[in-house]
Amino acid sequence: MTIGQRIRRLRLEHGLSQEELGAKVGLQKAAINKYETGTVVNLKPAIVEGLAKALHTTPAYLMGWEDPFDGLPHSSPGDGYAPHRGDGQSRLGRRCGARI
Repeated sequence: MTIGQRIRRLRLEHGLSQEELGAKVGLQKAAINKYETGTVVNLKPAIVEGLAKALHTTPAYLMGWEDPFDGLPHSSPGDGYAPHRGDGQSRLGRRCGARI
């Protein structure tokens, strides 16, 4: 999963439009779109930090350096996992009633 895919996935999970996420981090909607589509892949550290804060995750997760499941394979779209939801539960955990 790319940084753009992680940004998009978390943005949608938080119910934010590209414009709303951009407003939270001081960016235009077009910039968020470029990050999500992979047009721009070398994001400045300050931007990654701002996006991580707005999306309730860590810069390391957005960059793909951190596995949210401590040793489990990275999730892929449609597998039922939703890392870093911000409420301590993944979709899988919510289905099972477990806190992750």
